[in-house]
Amino acid sequence: MGIIAASALFACSEVELTDIREKTEENVKEIEIVEDDIRVREENIFNAEYTTRKDIVLDTQNNTIHNRFNDFSWNTFSEIFSKKKDANLLVSPLSLNQNIMMLSNGLKGETREEILKAFGISDFSLEEINSYILQLNEGLNGADSRTKYRTNNAIWHANSMSVQQEFKENISGVYNTEIFPAMMNTQTLDSINAWASEKTFGRIKNMVDYLNPATKAVMMNTVYFRGLWTEELPDKQINDGEFINENGETEQARMVSYPKESLYAEGETYQTTVRYFGNEAFAMDFILPKEGVNAFDALTEFISTKGYGAKHKRVNLKFPIFESATEMNLNELLVSLGINRIFGNASPDEICLFDTPVFVSSVIQKTSISVDEKGTEAAAGTYEIMYGSTGEEIKETEMTLNRPFFYTIRETSTNTPLFIGYQGSVKK
Repeated sequence: MGIIAASALFACSEVELTDIREKTEENVKEIEIVEDDIRVREENIFNAEYTTRKDIVLDTQNNTIHNRFNDFSWNTFSEIFSKKKDANLLVSPLSLNQNIMMLSNGLKGETREEILKAFGISDFSLEEINSYILQLNEGLNGADSRTKYRTNNAIWHANSMSVQQEFKENISGVYNTEIFPAMMNTQTLDSINAWASEKTFGRIKNMVDYLNPATKAVMMNTVYFRGLWTEELPDKQINDGEFINENGETEQARMVSYPKESLYAEGETYQTTVRYFGNEAFAMDFILPKEGVNAFDALTEFISTKGYGAKHKRVNLKFPIFESATEMNLNELLVSLGINRIFGNASPDEICLFDTPVFVSSVIQKTSISVDEKGTEAAAGTYEIMYGSTGEEIKETEMTLNRPFFYTIRETSTNTPLFIGYQGSVKK
């Protein structure tokens, strides 16, 4: 499935900023899928040459920056979860972080400082932050030949504008960003959605719903992940079961049994264990609030402890096969974190992406995930729309996810969270 986050920029003009939707007359045409190239098949991962896990080794400075990003990621998810409206929630902190940091390369003065302060990294230069992101991305890409991970970036901007040279050099070198001058019309909307579909292996086909007449640019990041469980599970370990959703209602579910000796921890409000993908460079954590415990309380304790004191135990993990997707506007979240100036409150000389002043109208993220007996597939996209502006004794422990639970997908040597989610229902 896929997660996409994006932001749109609009240039300052006297155009009325209405939400007029320029719907395409036809849906975006399906991209021709090349089996060995675009569509990830299980056999392609299994047949890849095995490589040992490659840990991402950060120096002291980059490790400090990394820890600040991880803290921001978990605190952001907690803030979003506290205001969630739907049963299920999926966030890609990695996609949001990279999208906003890419944007920061075109900001100056208080506008850039406001963002770095919100992320807790204002004591580092942009060059130092870019160096860390470059190392992290290279490490994530090369961690496991049998797990498919990739992140991509692109900008579409009006033909009437040109990209500032310094901004272009930074985002091309660090983020490998593709830049597309365009008419910003329905044909461009088709192209944007086709690009997002290709980068997420067809999992997100309609990333951007419409382009406002005032739209001057769209900046997008996508993250795609496909991992197969380290052990191949036999069909006999899948059985019918029940899931009690967050409203106390009973739902029918297909439950996967995955017994294994693995890291396991308990807090006062939760229990957690882990299952690995491929060569164990990536993992999925399952966090189950204890019965009768408020989910937010369990999340809060988990964030503060991160499973501290985990030990190896024989854990009979049972989890439901599920799919989930989320779409959210992140403007309110960013403003609550102190990021205000990019939304039209900065002086034109502090937003130096193009030769025409712009401001961010909205920051959108779309995500989706599917989890089954083979493994996990997830994709994320974040985009901005811009307007013109100005080891223990082996004893089996039961952990049955037959009620709402949290989960993460992370890189194991740095604990970088690619995705963080909550499953309150297994209904499609």
